[in-house]
Amino acid sequence: MNQQQWQSHVSACEKSSQSKRAYTRKHNLNYSQFPYWYRKLSDKRLCLISPTLFPWISSPYSH
Repeated sequence: MNQQQWQSHVSACEKSSQSKRAYTRKHNLNYSQFPYWYRKLSDKRLCLISPTLFPWISSPYSH
């Protein structure tokens, strides 16, 4: 499975109300690989949205 496919599963799992284990069982995924991809892809998204998570950090463009 490639990174784009894992990204799709990570996003779908986050939107579902299922646990990671339940999601992997339902979609016949290897649970031992899922936490790795979940962390890797969640961290990547966190870096992309981090400025909105820390509004007290002033931007050079905010003044």
